[in-house]
Amino acid sequence: MPPLARLPELEARLADLRAELSELNTQSVEALKTEVEAREKKVSRLQKEMETLGEAIGGLKNRLETLTNETMPGLERQADEALQEARGFLLLEEAEDLLEEAQKEYERRRQRQPVETVRDNAARYENDYQNAENRSRDKLREAKHSYSLTYEFGYDD
Repeated sequence: MPPLARLPELEARLADLRAELSELNTQSVEALKTEVEAREKKVSRLQKEMETLGEAIGGLKNRLETLTNETMPGLERQADEALQEARGFLLLEEAEDLLEEAQKEYERRRQRQPVETVRDNAARYENDYQNAENRSRDKLREAKHSYSLTYEFGYDD
């Protein structure tokens, strides 16, 4: 069949394809494109978040290693030294029975709370005591000032 003879058939096919193209719902394609863009942004955000979390995990692993290899052995050594000092003091004071009680209490507390919690509590209590001491000093200064004014003492340092 010569190519010109096929021309009407091809033109009819072209018209059918154009009609089919005009009937396609391009709104759903645009909606899908928009959804794809939104999903790609979400994937990108999640990948960045994953990288950040990975870095945080790396930092925590380093900190754990430092605590395990450096801090904890030092704290255990300090606790052991304090225990030895206490043991020596109690032996000098002939209070060996208190030593056994102190060791039992120490072990009971270590089993109940991790060392980190005990350390954090001690730091908090130290801060509370420091604040109480400062308040007491302020009250003492106020009382001293009031005394100086009442009895015209004149020396208020």
